[in-house]
Amino acid sequence: MENVWSERLARYRRSLVISGGIAAATALALTAAGVGQAQSSADEQGAGGRDLPLETLADYTPFEQFAPLPTSAQCVSGGNFAQPFVIPAGYTQQIVDVEDFAGDRTKDLWDMNTQNESGKDKGRFIYRTHEVGAALDTQTPEQREQNGSQVSVTDLQTGQTTVVAERPDLERFDGIVWTPWGTILAGEETSSAQKRDPQVPQATAGLVYEFFIDEDDPTKLDPSQEQIAPDADGEPGGVLADGTTDTVKDGIRARPALGSKSHEGMRFDKRGYYYGISEVNGGTVYRFVPDDPGDLSTGQLSAIKTANGRTGQGTWVPLDRAAVQVNADVEARRVGANGYQRPEDVETATSTGRDLNNGQQTVYFAVTGAGFGQTKTPQATCSP
Repeated sequence: MENVWSERLARYRRSLVISGGIAAATALALTAAGVGQAQSSADEQGAGGRDLPLETLADYTPFEQFAPLPTSAQCVSGGNFAQPFVIPAGYTQQIVDVEDFAGDRTKDLWDMNTQNESGKDKGRFIYRTHEVGAALDTQTPEQREQNGSQVSVTDLQTGQTTVVAERPDLERFDGIVWTPWGTILAGEETSSAQKRDPQVPQATAGLVYEFFIDEDDPTKLDPSQEQIAPDADGEPGGVLADGTTDTVKDGIRARPALGSKSHEGMRFDKRGYYYGISEVNGGTVYRFVPDDPGDLSTGQLSAIKTANGRTGQGTWVPLDRAAVQVNADVEARRVGANGYQRPEDVETATSTGRDLNNGQQTVYFAVTGAGFGQTKTPQATCSP
C-alpha cells in the first residue's frame, strides 16, 4: 500500500503545488553560514521527547524535468472551474474537493494544506485549516455556528471530507504542518486574539495548537498520545510547565512556548527544530529548539537578527520564555530582531525537495512586500 500511496502522493503534490502559489514580492533565505553555525544533531530521543525520523527529504523528483511556462497566464473572464490553472505540457490537474460540497460539514475559508507524511497510508490524507474567527457570545447563533476554526481532512482514496477538530475559541487557523513525530500543528493568524484561550490566558495574540492523530485512523484524534505537563510550581491546579492550565486529554494542546503571535508558515528541519514567522508589518522569523526532541511543551524561541535588520551575517537571539507566551513580537522588538513586511511562508531545504544549497542548511521565507518594515508595495490588478 505504501508504494501505491507514494505514487498518488507525487501526483497530488504536483497538483497542489500548481494550485498553491504564494503571492509574495520578496523571497529570502537564511543559511547556516549567514545565521551562525549549524548546531549538533538532535536525532536522539531525550527525556520526555520522541524519536525523530532520520530522513526528512520530500520526494519532488517529478519536477526535475519541469519546464516553465513561456509567458504569464492571461486573465480570462469567468475563469475555468474544471481546469483553473495554466500548466506546462506533461502535467495534469484535478480538483480534489470543493468547500461547498454538501455533507462535508466543514466551515468556510479553506486555507493551507498538509499531508500525513509518515505512518499508516502516508500521503493518503490531506489536512487543511479553516481561517474563520472565534465564536463569540456577542454573535447570533447562526454566526457562532459558522465560526470557531477547524482542521478538516480529505481522504484521497474515498474523496470523503470530515472534520478532525474544532473549538469555539480557536480562530483564524492558517499555517499547518505535519511534524516529524506524526502530529499536526495549526497556527492562528492573528496579532490580537478575539477570544483568548481560557487555558492560556496570558496569550494576547495567536497560538499554535498540536493535534495528536490516531495512528490507526488518521482522520481522527488519539487523546491517549497527549502528554500533560507537570505543574510548574508543584501546586495542583496551577500553571503547568508548558504554560497552560490544560489538564484534560482531548487530543488538542496549545503550544505557547512557540510564541503568541500571528502565525502562518511553519516547518521543521531534520533535527526537529521549528521555524515560523509573524505575519505583521515589522514581523520577524523565529526558530524554536525544544528542550527535549519531539516535545514542544518547553524550549527556546529565538528571533533572527542581522546588522542591517534585513540580510547578511546574523544570529538567532534567544527570547525570554515567559514574555513570548504573552506576545512574541513585543519581545522580538525588545531585542532588536529583524523586521520585515508581513512574512508569510517558511520552507526548509528538506521540505522543499532535494535542495543541495549550503548542505541543506537553508531556511527560505516569503515576504509579502518588496520592502521591509512598514514599506508598502503596489499590487497588480486583473479586471476580468
